[in-house]
Amino acid sequence: MTATPLGGDVDLYMSVKNDLPFPDHERFEWSSTHLGTDSLVIAEEDPKNCRHQQQQQQKQQGGGCTYRVGVYGYIGGGFTLLARWNSSEPVPLALGRPQSDSVTTGTSRQYSFNLSPGALSGGGRDASTGATPVVDLEVLLQPLDGDPDVYVTLDGKRPTTEHYQYRSTDFGSTADRIVMGPHDSFFQRYCPGGWCLVRVAVVGFHDASYSLMLSALSAPIRLQLDRPVATTLRSALAQRFTLPWPEGGATGVVGSLRITISPQSGPIPRVYASCRTAWPNVTVNDWKWEENSAHASPTLVIDTAMGEGKGCGVGENLTLAVVADSLALVSVFVSTDAVGTMPRLLPGVQTPGEARKNDVSYFGVRMGKDEYADIELILTVTSGEADMYVSDSYVRRPVVDAANGVVTSYTLSSAHDGDDRLTIQHSMFSQCGQGQGGESKEACYFVVGVVGRKWASSEFRLLAKTRDATVTLHDGMAVRDQVAGKSYAYYKILVVNPQLDLTLTITPLSGDPDLYVGAPPLTRPSRENHTWASRSFGADSLTVQAVGLKKHCELDPTIGLGCAIYIGVYAWTDASYSILASLNMGWVSGGGGSEEGKERFVFLPLF
Repeated sequence: MTATPLGGDVDLYMSVKNDLPFPDHERFEWSSTHLGTDSLVIAEEDPKNCRHQQQQQQKQQGGGCTYRVGVYGYIGGGFTLLARWNSSEPVPLALGRPQSDSVTTGTSRQYSFNLSPGALSGGGRDASTGATPVVDLEVLLQPLDGDPDVYVTLDGKRPTTEHYQYRSTDFGSTADRIVMGPHDSFFQRYCPGGWCLVRVAVVGFHDASYSLMLSALSAPIRLQLDRPVATTLRSALAQRFTLPWPEGGATGVVGSLRITISPQSGPIPRVYASCRTAWPNVTVNDWKWEENSAHASPTLVIDTAMGEGKGCGVGENLTLAVVADSLALVSVFVSTDAVGTMPRLLPGVQTPGEARKNDVSYFGVRMGKDEYADIELILTVTSGEADMYVSDSYVRRPVVDAANGVVTSYTLSSAHDGDDRLTIQHSMFSQCGQGQGGESKEACYFVVGVVGRKWASSEFRLLAKTRDATVTLHDGMAVRDQVAGKSYAYYKILVVNPQLDLTLTITPLSGDPDLYVGAPPLTRPSRENHTWASRSFGADSLTVQAVGLKKHCELDPTIGLGCAIYIGVYAWTDASYSILASLNMGWVSGGGGSEEGKERFVFLPLF
């Protein structure tokens, strides 16, 4: 049984006893109280399960057996609920609907999708151009913790680590992405006319929980509040997103929605939103973001009190259309100002945020119960000034006195000028999995509070990662990091425009880090095995020209194919540094770029 929150945080309770007809957080037989997705597996040998209960009841009165499910709003919000027998039968997937699940080491979860010609064309028009494109199908596997891999077949057979047509097996918490469609030979062979069965297997390289989604331009992607979703934008074709309109206005708990689009690679997109049409565009919309400020992430703030006169209300959907002038990889993040909401940080993914002066913005990081790695937190301030505080539960979250700015109720803190960094020792979570019902919410996640210190508000990016994680770099956005002596730190960036050069720059703050770069299939470049390298004393800078990328990558923006470039940073002794990836377009935050032949710079403090 899996409960996937679409906003807020819900907990899962179950019972089978007749005297527990309404299981809740006080009376239950099984429970899962994770931050975010909750999943329960009732084992066949469990003496409380329905099979054993049914046998006893049949002996006594010949009756059946029913599982009863209670979903408790720890922080209120919408959710989806999936029940299934733990068998080899695949779970059906729907376009644009994220499915949360978990897998153990060496085992797999099976899924399927019946592909038809209408699934990719949708029989509809594009939100901006009116065209009816035939586009590709994208499989996105986002780890929440652990290390899952994804395998896909189109021949109707069960995908495994030995049999597949497509696979993505990035290391650690890096998201796995597969693009398939009429452009490739497997699709042409097994899906004539656009008809075939798409089968997906998620395999646990290590124990993992994850979110799996199939997407295509024909169907909108269902957004989950407080959780970023990465997707690819095709040139001049709008990707649509939907989310339920929250209870707001004068009496509601949500005063505003904040929609942030973070470009990881490619141009700055435009955003159109409406409740009155499923196809918002440049001429038909109720809210829009079209500013030409390439140094910032598009952020659209919607006052829910204004929604009633625009067809928005509880039970209605808000539709977003996000458009870029050329191929782009973006992350879409929706949050609210409701009390108790707390966005989740995905491992290795930079999450944007804002904190008003002497106010706190909260984020949650979930720990897997078998995770024994320390967690590193990196706060990169892009405007204003902010500090970082950590506690081991929401109840004991950091709080700030608005009058004097003093912060209380925290376990760890970093309050330097400029960027901040903290390491969370895994020993803080030694009790994870020891709580009642199998997992304790108190022991399995921690709360990060970011406090604004200057100006009316401060903007920042927050990153959580383990030491062996691969961090996704955003084009033109510097990340401050560190690496232990004789060790590697890993990164990647998706190149989406075959006409642009890629420039990688490391600015050492201490020590002497070196730069090693790999093109697919090399995902862990090293001193011994790499495609390009820069090993200068002090700062290192490496430019890979477009012609060089084409020799190693199959770039095709028309069908959404980019090229993932992997970076390894090595140092003989402990080193700290700032790393920047730039595709020489638009503004560059923390480095240089070009626009119409002119160099422009934005300087940020390193200390």
